[in-house]
Amino acid sequence: MLSAKPDRIAPLPPSTPRLRIDDTDIALGARIRMRRNELKLSQETLAQALGVTYQQVQKYERGADRISVSMLMKIARRLDCTVATLIGEEAGSVADAIAPRLAVPGALELLEIYSRIQNGQTRRRLLDLLSDLAQAAEPSTAVVVSPQRKPWLRGIRKDAPSKTPRGWSPPKV
Repeated sequence: MLSAKPDRIAPLPPSTPRLRIDDTDIALGARIRMRRNELKLSQETLAQALGVTYQQVQKYERGADRISVSMLMKIARRLDCTVATLIGEEAGSVADAIAPRLAVPGALELLEIYSRIQNGQTRRRLLDLLSDLAQAAEPSTAVVVSPQRKPWLRGIRKDAPSKTPRGWSPPKV
């Protein structure tokens, strides 16, 4: 007698391997984020216009999820630009080189704050400080910098933990 249920269930096909994040996807997401911020739109507002969640917009902007052509067209329409602008095909697009760097969380905010600093010496000091912090974050390249060259480092011991020194305040703008 034949049974309606098979004796054995066929194994499921192996799952499709996850695609790794591509630099092109990251650059596209960064351009979307730059344009959204330029228009002063929140991720939530853009998500509602697209019919997705704000988390999905975050994934698009990080390059973690690939964007379909139809979704890319919706995004371009909502951001009042062309698809060519978003994918970096417009002539003279300088954003291609910097888009992946601006995709780093906090990069656009840092650039916005930096651009408000009027004093050239203060900007230079900030760049030196950030350079030192970035270098210190890489264990193999940690360097002790002379306090005479960098006044905000006065009072920091070579073996001190990486906390803000007591009495230190950011330079006045």
